Amino acid sequence: VDLSKISSEALLLRSKDKVLNDSIERVLDSDVIIAATPTYRATYTGLIKTFFDQFPENSLSGKLVLPIQTGGSAEHALSVEHGLTLMVRTLGAIVANKSIYSWGEHWNEDGNPS
Repeated sequence: VDLSKISSEALLLRSKDKVLNDSIERVLDSDVIIAATPTYRATYTGLIKTFFDQFPENSLSGKLVLPIQTGGSAEHALSVEHGLTLMVRTLGAIVANKSIYSWGEHWNEDGNPS
């Protein structure tokens, strides 16, 4: 699911939106979910938070989630554990034993993993 394709009005519950509803259903129909976000101000972005705010309580129960965050430096490596991991756990997710945090030195100049 590409969250940038969902209208901000729908994410803020100001309008109904088929793309948002279809995106939520796609996640809920999945057994394994990769929740990936850039790091912004030492945590996950408001975009991913607003998306998961639409989910009912325990709606990820029994689903395996792999949290992934990217960032500019290693300083915020624990933010994936202290933020994104906890957020999906509050929805009942089974979180993979290892989350992933990747920063600049993990990428080549062309944007590919090094």
